[in-house]
Amino acid sequence: MEEDFESFDASNLDSEHSRVVVHLDVDCFYAQVEMLKNPLLTTKPLGIKQKNYVITSNYIAREFGVKKCMTITEAKKVCPELILVNGEDLTPYKHISSLISGILKTFSPVVERSGIDEAHVDVTKLCLQRLESLNGKTVELVGNCFGEGVVQNCNCGCIDRLKMGSVIAKEMRDKVKNDLGLTCCAGVAHNKLLAKLACRVHKPNQQTTVFPSRSLQLMLTQKELKSIPGIGHKLVETLNSIGVSSIEDLQSCESGLLEKHFPKHTASWLKDSSFGVDNSEVKVSGKPQSISVEDAFIKSVTNMGVVRQKYTNLIKKLLIQVDEDGRIPKTIKVTVRTYNNELKTNNSRESRQQPSDKSWFTSLKNKPDRVDKILETVMKLFSKMVPMENFLLTLVGVGFTNFGDSNKSVLTFFHNQTSSSVESEISECSTSVDTISSDSQSRKRSFPETKDSDPSCSSSISESNVENFLQSNVGVNEPTDSDVIPRCPAVDLSVWCELPLDIRREIVSSCASHEQCNRFNFKLTDTPKIPVSFKNSETPKVPVPFKKSKKDSKSVKQNSIKKYFSK
Repeated sequence: MEEDFESFDASNLDSEHSRVVVHLDVDCFYAQVEMLKNPLLTTKPLGIKQKNYVITSNYIAREFGVKKCMTITEAKKVCPELILVNGEDLTPYKHISSLISGILKTFSPVVERSGIDEAHVDVTKLCLQRLESLNGKTVELVGNCFGEGVVQNCNCGCIDRLKMGSVIAKEMRDKVKNDLGLTCCAGVAHNKLLAKLACRVHKPNQQTTVFPSRSLQLMLTQKELKSIPGIGHKLVETLNSIGVSSIEDLQSCESGLLEKHFPKHTASWLKDSSFGVDNSEVKVSGKPQSISVEDAFIKSVTNMGVVRQKYTNLIKKLLIQVDEDGRIPKTIKVTVRTYNNELKTNNSRESRQQPSDKSWFTSLKNKPDRVDKILETVMKLFSKMVPMENFLLTLVGVGFTNFGDSNKSVLTFFHNQTSSSVESEISECSTSVDTISSDSQSRKRSFPETKDSDPSCSSSISESNVENFLQSNVGVNEPTDSDVIPRCPAVDLSVWCELPLDIRREIVSSCASHEQCNRFNFKLTDTPKIPVSFKNSETPKVPVPFKKSKKDSKSVKQNSIKKYFSK
């Protein structure tokens, strides 16, 4: 069997070895955070509880047999000396998690958080830069190497890249340890799946690198189908029903059989994953779409005073996270869960929301009455879901959603869109300004009178359209100086071509010092010149909404810009 692994050519299944991915996982994250807060817990068996369960524990407790999601009663039986710390308040954990992400981003901007305590980092670019600076010198592998025997050579250079990845992974772990006092495990591979699985091989506080030629071997060491991220209980049940109960079974299973029970893309993903093939990219994790906190009660709450105090505490915790986030949420959401006395079960959660007050995050941000102001809104939403008397509550929560950047607006969006498109179109002798009115059926051409009007404008003639327009309408012969006038880039091409010469001169004259034109380095001496003469003496076609009637044409005086545009 070992010979098969050594002769296995990973490129047959996974030809893309160009990336270097590091998967970082903090050792017993919740427990480490609590041990940092109280160093006396470092040498004792420690468990983090939420309600009646131990959600995680330190390695000392695990040696006694304490496992994840054990009930407190069971955990106390296997480890009577177990110290339990309440971990229902996630605020400190989320804060540390954000600090870890910040550290990882100093190595690469491509960081994908896959949990509060783990992340994938694409360090390909950094590896290539480091290798180039070595000038041909060899790089030594840091940490553990998965598998046995000689690593099969690959002509794509992945061996050196992954070795450099192991060096960077060690630097990441060291920085997290030095800055935050937390130990981490790491996995290094050419894709996300293998990096995550490699991270699990040697724990705690170690790292493992898996090379492409050993990817199949790594997959076959996985004991369960659920070892592959993304395969959950339901998928396992379906796979078991068709005789697939291990990774090896999945590898040998015919694709046609998988496609009978799963969508084609799912069947393909299952097959690829069983061989360690994963072409998904590391996606940069953005900021969360919502930030919320909640608290469940072991015993039903019936006192309104307790409810108000609970919401007050939750709001304080929530504001810490929102202030750190830096964005201003536009919506506040309140959640409750009540108890059904007749059925003796919890009812489903119910939520109400409304627009949040911007002043909570601006003028009231550093004032002590901010929490009270928010509490008033929370209790109003609460009263819409729960009667103020005779209620049984088992959970309350509050959160902010619909985040937006306070420094951006719709105008900023149009400004950004216009800047890039107009700057490119100037080189093609074409810019246009569309002032968008509230009535989508009627749009007017207008010349921007102030710099503030520009953000509400957007380019309407693309480079290709302008080029076609010029080719079809501009005369073949070079025009004389008397036939051309440099065009102001703020006026639409089709409108400009229709203007009389003296109107054009007046616009250029009044626009030469205009800040709108200066923004594009517009000068009379170097502005593209638009000929007045056209092929076959034809007048350029103007879009229907902007055509003037003959009556309007006659009524326009050639010495008045204002009267021309007023029509």
